[in-house]
Amino acid sequence: MSNTLGSLRVYRIYDLGYEINLKDAYEKLSVVGPTNPFNLKKQTKNFLFSDPPLVINLGEIIVNETKILLMGKLWNYGAASLEFRIDTPAQIEKSELVQWMKEWSLEPALDELGKLRVAQLIKLLGKGIVKPELWDQYEDYSIFVANTENQKLDFWTGENFVFHFIGFESQMVLSEAMIEPVKASALSYSTNDLVVVDWDSGFVYAKDDVDDICDVLELANVQLLELRYYDTLLDSKLSGLYRQVITKKPSIFNRRVEVLSKDASSLYIETSEVVERIENSLKIIGDVYFARLYRIALKRLQVPQWQILVDQKLRNLFDISQMYMGELHTKRSHYMEIVIIILIAIEVIPFLYPYVTKLLISFNLLNL
Repeated sequence: MSNTLGSLRVYRIYDLGYEINLKDAYEKLSVVGPTNPFNLKKQTKNFLFSDPPLVINLGEIIVNETKILLMGKLWNYGAASLEFRIDTPAQIEKSELVQWMKEWSLEPALDELGKLRVAQLIKLLGKGIVKPELWDQYEDYSIFVANTENQKLDFWTGENFVFHFIGFESQMVLSEAMIEPVKASALSYSTNDLVVVDWDSGFVYAKDDVDDICDVLELANVQLLELRYYDTLLDSKLSGLYRQVITKKPSIFNRRVEVLSKDASSLYIETSEVVERIENSLKIIGDVYFARLYRIALKRLQVPQWQILVDQKLRNLFDISQMYMGELHTKRSHYMEIVIIILIAIEVIPFLYPYVTKLLISFNLLNL
């Protein structure tokens, strides 16, 4: 990157299944390339990973006659992220950068290669993935890392170029209304560094902590993908349960309702546990800069809104489960009351029968 304007990091993030056994994955994937537990370059206790991901160096590949370094990460809650690192051409002009970044960010060959590599990972991991199933959707994100040795910061910030750059806009001059939200997602530690976070791309100009900054933005995108996945899963499950509520009436003779209730309860427990792991996968304590960067990334990617949606659907799922069991218990109580009345009648009728018989005989005699 020494002779270039910078490099582009293009991410493709996938959901592979319910959970990945990282210890098992470490042993199986060592044949693919160098594999190591993830560590932030900044050695500080302020970064607390609940379960650090596994990093895989997948080597260099050639796409469109361009050499690309491919890296991967596996997350224990079933996610995999692929990172394609592409240096800018040595002779590229500033005016050509927007189109260059846009083309690589949307490059179909990276999509196809990503799906192929992920399918290979699933096959290699085997039983190391719990409930393996590749989701047909994925998250994509691009981060441009500027070369601080070749260009000063004002090269990128002049005439709001950086905001046009990460917005892939080269034809029009953006209005202040369009630039302002992106400016609100910009962060600087000093007067000579800058990180800008947009909803589908980012920009990093920093001499230190570049990899850590990119890793934090990557994690925010992984969280977004997983919350999107569980939002879709809960939508599907809830729509099915709603139909069952309408068509199936609770009955003590129909175990289908009880099975549905148990399914709803199981899904609620499993999803709640995974969502909690996702939301708590990284905690930043004491480091104000990285804590702010993490919050900015989550906000710009609208992760809190997705969390609210998922939490609401989890509550709905819990309510449906409780409703099923409540109605079933009510029905059972009513039937038990009827059974008790019948049993009492069976006990009382033999005792009263002689008296009733004598009474009827006496009544007939009087009528005679």
